[in-house]
Amino acid sequence: MDHVINLRFRPLTREDDVSVSDSVSDSSYLNNGHTVDLDRDGTSVEICPADTQENEPDSTSKAEIIRRLLRPVKEKHSSKEAEEIRITQLYNHALQMSSESENSLEAIPLLESIVHSFLFRSSSNAPPHLKTINFASCRLLATLYLKSNKPETAFKLLKTAVELDPTDLGVWVKLATTSTTLNKFEDADKALFHILQQQPSHPVALYWAPIFYFGVCEFHACLKYAIRCLFVNPRDQVAVYLIKQVLSIDSSCDHLMQDLYKSYPNILEQVEVHDTVKEHVDERWKKIRAAHREMIDEQNKMNILKTFKFPGPLYKLTWEHLANAVVSMFDKLMKEDLVEAGLDLGSLFEDGEIPPKELQVVEPMEVSISSTQMSQEEFLAAETEMDAQSS
Repeated sequence: MDHVINLRFRPLTREDDVSVSDSVSDSSYLNNGHTVDLDRDGTSVEICPADTQENEPDSTSKAEIIRRLLRPVKEKHSSKEAEEIRITQLYNHALQMSSESENSLEAIPLLESIVHSFLFRSSSNAPPHLKTINFASCRLLATLYLKSNKPETAFKLLKTAVELDPTDLGVWVKLATTSTTLNKFEDADKALFHILQQQPSHPVALYWAPIFYFGVCEFHACLKYAIRCLFVNPRDQVAVYLIKQVLSIDSSCDHLMQDLYKSYPNILEQVEVHDTVKEHVDERWKKIRAAHREMIDEQNKMNILKTFKFPGPLYKLTWEHLANAVVSMFDKLMKEDLVEAGLDLGSLFEDGEIPPKELQVVEPMEVSISSTQMSQEEFLAAETEMDAQSS
């Protein structure tokens, strides 16, 4: 093993000049016995291994470097070049920390500092290598937030990541699964569609798609992807089970099976689906369906028009009083920003209901013809008869 001896010489001074040697403490030069002062009497030379001195982990200095890099940086106080160096160094440290399972979550502050850098406020102006760092930081940070059970934050970062680089299907898969977990079914649908459009036989997306679409009651889409699964793997039990489920619910989908039957005529009878597979699939789609129904119910509640009652019934039922009450109530709703609400006109009446309209029976009028009118009619009839004879 190579060894090294650290030697220190006292600065040369005159006998009467002790200013230099006095101003420098001998203890400051000593490093746990590894430094030798040859000017001191009785000094014994200690030998220390070179690799111990060179490779000794300096965690304190590394932590100080990271703390310095994490200091808030404002655009007016830092150049773009300096900020680019800072986030590059931060990313290298974060990458190293995230690769260590016990310290992976400690990389979160570093990655947060990167993605919130002023260089990325306008991603279109960033050079390609910085866009790559931004994308990689969003992707890694989302993974760490999923690991720490913060799917909402991870979802936002995944959305940003696919905008920065839509070609990474791995990020799209995480977006699809995270969206499903958060009951964001529209985002999950878009993510699955994008993946299977880019790679029709993507193993993860093609496995998830039939279960997801069966859960949200999109039976045609479920059947479409389940059939595709069987073309990839004719022994796929999940696909066979879901196809049987769809056909038992909606027999009109049977025409979509024609291409599959041409290639595998008896595939639904030949593939045996084990109970464990059924239980696993049922658990997945039932969880999705329950959340999907809850979302639809919430949307339906929001679509219901909220109505408000008037303070009390009208003391006098006239058009003037009704108009005044409606205008007054409308002004009140305007102040409370509830102009889209409805007014319960029934609350203006004593019984709380608008009284039914009373039908007015019009009695037939008796027609009486005076003698003067009769003579006029007879005169007109005689005149008409004379005209006819003369013609």
